[in-house]
Amino acid sequence: MEWIKPDVNINFMGAMRHAGVASGVAVLVGLALLVFPGPKYGIDFKGGTEIQFTLDKPVEIGALRAMVAKAGFASTDLVKIGAADRTFRIRLQAEVAFPEEQVKKITKAVKERFADPGIESVRFNPGGEKITVRAKGELDRAELERLLRAWKLDLRERGTAAAKPTAADKEAPVETVERCVDPVCTSGPVEDHVYEVYLAGISGSFFNRLGAQLAGKNAVRIDEIQWVGPKVGKDFRNAGVKSILFALGMILIYVAFRFDLRFAPGAVLCLVHDVIITAGIFVILRREFALSTIAAFLTIVGYSINDTIVVYDRIRENLAKIRERELKLVINRSINETLARTIMTGLTTVISIQPILFMTRGTIQDFALALTLGVAIGTYSSVYIAAPVSIWVDRLFFQKKARA
Repeated sequence: MEWIKPDVNINFMGAMRHAGVASGVAVLVGLALLVFPGPKYGIDFKGGTEIQFTLDKPVEIGALRAMVAKAGFASTDLVKIGAADRTFRIRLQAEVAFPEEQVKKITKAVKERFADPGIESVRFNPGGEKITVRAKGELDRAELERLLRAWKLDLRERGTAAAKPTAADKEAPVETVERCVDPVCTSGPVEDHVYEVYLAGISGSFFNRLGAQLAGKNAVRIDEIQWVGPKVGKDFRNAGVKSILFALGMILIYVAFRFDLRFAPGAVLCLVHDVIITAGIFVILRREFALSTIAAFLTIVGYSINDTIVVYDRIRENLAKIRERELKLVINRSINETLARTIMTGLTTVISIQPILFMTRGTIQDFALALTLGVAIGTYSSVYIAAPVSIWVDRLFFQKKARA
């Protein structure tokens, strides 16, 4: 079935002024939203704790999500690891665990109590999960534990760390090294005299509440706890922005050399338009900005420039065939000739994304949402941003130069 007739002749460029105004307003609103209220950063950019844990008995992820939500945590950040419904990973937002004044007082107390053999450093994990003490000699672990408990620190209970998996556990290999399950453990070679004090932190709160939801019917084993600090998150955020700017710069150079200088600004403005509007919609919907979101934006850039290049290629062919006509008419004809391809490609891409959008949760769903928005906005911008800007550049620079 032929949806678009070969002789279709829609006057797209007749509405380019109205489309330009609408796009300009949308971009300004998107920029304003990125300033206030601003993006909702995920753990990748803001910092937080990521926990992987295993249940003794399988639990369907939907039921576990309901328990996690009832316990007061974001269930969309829970994902299943492996085929069996036993191992899961969850991301928990960062909290201010140790006020600066408390850090100074506890550090001073530890150094005074263990003046012999002496303390080299006391480092507090910003995620509230651990304190690392480096000493000049061997410390009494029980005494260090008593000292920190006296400061009302919530140390983990014995036996709550990852236990050694059994041979029956097909999801995890059997370990040969037994892990320390005490609140205070040594780390690294004995001669380094490094001690790690494990606190309940946000992970302890999570497991206590989850255990209450399980009501003793299932046991939880911690496999891994990772923490992403605000500084690392800021580095990720800066790297993501740089990657987008680098991609736009390379595309500008490519289009200028591959086609014509008059087409390059339109291609880049088209991509900037797509990313800013998509980001603005994410802010309105309060969707998280994570590394997967940056990946989605880069994918949008790639898709949008591909669609734009198809239109530009047809414009270049028609310019060679019908030199006597002005650029605006050539562009309008070229868009009509590629209209069927543009619609079919866009629909096919969007339809293939929808199962991911409606059947997943968390960052994967956000990725699919960004792609869906990006494809729709990118198709529009190829017609009403890239082409009109090329006309404007041609009138402003090339036609004046020709008359001169």
